[in-house]
Amino acid sequence: CIAAFCDPELPHTLRAMLHKASRPDLLFVGLVWQGSGPPLSDEDLAKLSELWGVPNDGASRYENRAIAEIFAEDSLLKLPAGRNISCSKLVGGHIRVLHMDAEDARGPCWARYVGQHLWDGEGYYLQLDSHMRFSDNWDDLMHEELARCSQYSQKPVLSNYGRSY
Repeated sequence: CIAAFCDPELPHTLRAMLHKASRPDLLFVGLVWQGSGPPLSDEDLAKLSELWGVPNDGASRYENRAIAEIFAEDSLLKLPAGRNISCSKLVGGHIRVLHMDAEDARGPCWARYVGQHLWDGEGYYLQLDSHMRFSDNWDDLMHEELARCSQYSQKPVLSNYGRSY
């Protein structure tokens, strides 16, 4: 899950994530985009499609009942600027996007909470900022670390605050 508030670093983060992964084909992204306009340019989408090895098939509608319930008219959650919320899939479904106006943002913790609802049953869940970089084979390294932690806990959690770059 990536919560992004008008962050121009988002495309660089996604490219680094895929470029440095040993198995980018296994990666899916839930993105909460809080900003005007699309989160990624056509050029960004073309490059990400290439890195994922899937066709750049444009955006398609994404239905998510949990997200719909969060933003329902009768919910307790009222957004400051209205209800201009949309959900879509990009890059062959590898990116699930919840898009809202920047004026409706309620901070990074809230965006991460909403972003958790974009999880679609994948075996692992990673939450990160929209301005991150990655080590070579980072996905394999995380699997190895989780395996070590599994010797001591049935439900291991890896947590870290990323370094500046």
